[in-house]
Amino acid sequence: MRKKHLFSNFSRKQIPLLWRFLWLHSAHFLWLIFVAPYSHLLICHQFFLVEGFAQSRSVPAQLVNQKGLSKTQKEMLTLVDKEKLIRKVTELQLEPDFYITASTNFPKVDFLNSSEVKKSISDYQIELEVFNNKLQKVQQFTSPGWYGLVAKIEFKIGVSTQRYLSIYKLGDKNNAIDWQLKLNESNWKKFSQFSDIELPIIQKYEQVISNSIGENRLEQMKKNPTFAKVLSGMSYQGFPFDAITDNTAKVKNRFPYPKAGKFDDVFARERQWWVNLKCKLFPVNLTDTPKPLEPAPEYSPILFHEKSLLQIPDELKQQFAPEVRPGTLKEADMKENTRDRLDAILKEWADNDDQAFAVCIVRNGVIVFHQAYGKRDNKQIFTNTKSWMASITKTQSASCMMMLVDRGLIDLDTPITQYLPELKESNPSSKLTVRQLYTHTAGLGDWPGILYRDELPDIEQRIRLIVPFLNYGKEWKYNGQSYTLGGKIIERISGETMPAFYWNHLWGPLNGVNTEIVGTHADCFSIPLDMAKFGQMLLNEGSYGKYRFFKKDTFKKMLPHRLTEILGKDTKKSFGLGLDGTLDKIGHGAASSAIFQIDRKEKLVVVMTRNTRGKNQDKFQGKFQEILKDCLLHPEKNNK
Repeated sequence: MRKKHLFSNFSRKQIPLLWRFLWLHSAHFLWLIFVAPYSHLLICHQFFLVEGFAQSRSVPAQLVNQKGLSKTQKEMLTLVDKEKLIRKVTELQLEPDFYITASTNFPKVDFLNSSEVKKSISDYQIELEVFNNKLQKVQQFTSPGWYGLVAKIEFKIGVSTQRYLSIYKLGDKNNAIDWQLKLNESNWKKFSQFSDIELPIIQKYEQVISNSIGENRLEQMKKNPTFAKVLSGMSYQGFPFDAITDNTAKVKNRFPYPKAGKFDDVFARERQWWVNLKCKLFPVNLTDTPKPLEPAPEYSPILFHEKSLLQIPDELKQQFAPEVRPGTLKEADMKENTRDRLDAILKEWADNDDQAFAVCIVRNGVIVFHQAYGKRDNKQIFTNTKSWMASITKTQSASCMMMLVDRGLIDLDTPITQYLPELKESNPSSKLTVRQLYTHTAGLGDWPGILYRDELPDIEQRIRLIVPFLNYGKEWKYNGQSYTLGGKIIERISGETMPAFYWNHLWGPLNGVNTEIVGTHADCFSIPLDMAKFGQMLLNEGSYGKYRFFKKDTFKKMLPHRLTEILGKDTKKSFGLGLDGTLDKIGHGAASSAIFQIDRKEKLVVVMTRNTRGKNQDKFQGKFQEILKDCLLHPEKNNK
């Protein structure tokens, strides 16, 4: 009997259709036959690949394998999206239901657009810790005054972070708050009664209050974070700010604060409290670090943090370093017609420019030229008109870091987790160093702009999450975020805010009363003469007048050089710590097109201050530099 063919039950027309079906679905059949039985092995292999990636990039293990997550949350934790998720967490802002209160209860705190946060990241829990202005943990608001709120946030996906907020409690003996009180000069006395802030202090900062709140009623300011900061700063008695300003402190300060500067305003005071709290919550172990040098007997700075280790600058006992001073062109080794030639080219520049500028040129410590040109906002500018120094700020903050390096309090090649212990909690194996921060090799250039904000007290908590994703030590990428983080190290080690540090240890000794700077990378406003003094200090390799800011060997570590120790022997990139250029010609550029140049061989400092680039910048800057070069005399060469 003849056997039936496999397809005998199909008609001749159906057989081609069947073959077509099998052909189209062959991949599915092959998967069922060969792959499915071993799919569990592939899954395990993929798991190890993910774990390997996590380990190589130090991704927190919580981000790799979390039980109880929804399908959407698991999909979100793919390798591609992990970094995006952390970026979102880094930029999240908390919003309490009040910043100003008369209640004893803590505010309710949640993220802005909380439903979107839960949808795009995961569910979360927020736990509050509250400290009074004496850094004591409290269970409720009691007496009127400033309270610091630490919000600890745990996301279901295993990510934790913190946010810090200033809250102010009002109240008097009867707790009778006039919430309809209009905040202006005529009501300051009444406001003083239930704000627990002395009337003279309120009157002193009247302009700051007005700039922050206008003439709103108190009721309208309950949810205003800036007003809470202003009140907190005015109420904080962590250091005798009135005594410093009035120069009547029992401990005399060589450098009394400028009356209208930012070094000691309400925002600097509020920032100081947070520095003190972080020093308490995350103490730095410096037991193996050499003790700082003792100060000269006459110099007794007021240090805002009671445990501060920093007492500088040193006073030179013998030969003083060159200072910027008036003098003759002969003393400066300049040609007799130097001033006329420079004035002529700068006038021509100003006549063909749309931006005002001022210039100071110093050689051999002698002021060769000092003049201002043009109008700004329809007003003539002068040599004491402040201008934006932009990224020249970075050179100043790097100099502050080098003071700590000089005292043995910081090592450039030690991981930053040594100085910011909270970063070690989630990044114990991180090798990101201080040197990488200041040479733009820390990998922070591509991260959110919020990390530029020096004034945020919780910036360390935001950066803590992204360290595992940083490609540090691999490429050079210019940025300001790494200087922000470096500033937090300076604050933690010195116990002083950056504004206080700048004045106590840099601009106070330089007598830079017309310089305002509180941040680390782009916010300095200054005048040509002040910047020339700073340039002269660098030209002197760390000293100015009778003060030594750091030793010569420390200064040399700042100088531009090929970054082979970081980027490898094949790199061609050169940079220093806050300094660009070459070994002989150093300085830093600026988004404002300000000029800050130091020629070490010619003993020359050139400064131009301005707020933005002019329309003929390239044309006239080149001519200006050529004429200046031609005006230099070299008597030692002529004698030879």
